[in-house]
Amino acid sequence: MKYINMDDLTTVIQNRLLVESIEKDEEVLNGIEDLVISEVSAYISGRYDVKKIFGIPPIRTGLLIRIISCITAFRAVSRNAARKTGNNPLSDMNDWADLILAKLRDGIMSLPPEIPLVTDEEGNNVGSTVTGETGSVYKFNVEAEGTDVSILV
Repeated sequence: MKYINMDDLTTVIQNRLLVESIEKDEEVLNGIEDLVISEVSAYISGRYDVKKIFGIPPIRTGLLIRIISCITAFRAVSRNAARKTGNNPLSDMNDWADLILAKLRDGIMSLPPEIPLVTDEEGNNVGSTVTGETGSVYKFNVEAEGTDVSILV
């Protein structure tokens, strides 16, 4: 696995349930985690430098570890949980992770300051969300060469 490890996963799911779900094939987890990282990157790439966060070595932070662990565990168990139990006991954690990703994407929440933002060649922040003096969040959607800017307050 690239960003999380088995210890991270066992904080959100019992090891026995996880091992049964992947049928003792850790490559299954690697594939699931790759897809989850791709999805997380799609959510946060407008604000954070995902190449650095998920690079080698990765820049680990508790919130992303938990999000990726929750979604990975949910998807691992989903491979056969419906067949065995009729539902996935981790669906609440998956819903939580999706909600937090949307908040990170929309600038309602932020990752810690040590997590690199998207910057231009000169190091200037070019992320899609800026916080104003009063704490209001302004989201900029820039169309064709910066000619059309929408501000949502």
